[in-house]
Amino acid sequence: MGLKRELHVLSDGKKELDEFCQMALSIQSAATAIHLREKHRSEEEIERWVYTLIKEGISSTKIIVNSYYSVAGRWGTAGVQLPEEGPSPQTVKRLYPELRVGCSIHGLETGYQKEREGADYLLYGNIYQTESKAGLKGKGVKSLASLTEAVSIPVIAIGGIHLSNLEKVLQTKVSGVAVMSSIAQAHNPVERAERFQSRIQRSCYHV
Repeated sequence: MGLKRELHVLSDGKKELDEFCQMALSIQSAATAIHLREKHRSEEEIERWVYTLIKEGISSTKIIVNSYYSVAGRWGTAGVQLPEEGPSPQTVKRLYPELRVGCSIHGLETGYQKEREGADYLLYGNIYQTESKAGLKGKGVKSLASLTEAVSIPVIAIGGIHLSNLEKVLQTKVSGVAVMSSIAQAHNPVERAERFQSRIQRSCYHV
């Protein structure tokens, strides 16, 4: 059976709300999910972002809120992305059973742990060296492949993924990719997101 892979687009923490909202509106048809990854913003600010995105026409089913699961639950977004050292997925699901709960991880053992705790998917990286993780060596495609073989829940790859190295990532059993600067900082984010989506969907994998 062929399974479609996902394209997650993350905010880069460099745009103000109006600018990010315009970008999100333009790419939402190409993106599976749009993550609010604004680590420097308070819960109140993120709630304002969610409210504004929905008011301006972004589907709540596209929005994934990083860390602030209560905001995601109140606004009925697609899900929440929990940090590696954050609360367990079980805790969040008891409060908001309708949320899709993803967990950021950086190693296989944590992947096992988060799977046991009920995570719906894992966000694993950084696969390649990236500006957002300056000085941190990429984990590489081999470690990604090992993780996808070891766990039974979907794995989304993140970190330094560009069109130039996308094919290597898609040669694993990964369920999708998450992209930040390659789309958010592109001269034409719409065209870049569509190119990512086109290549991803041409690579449907089989189970």
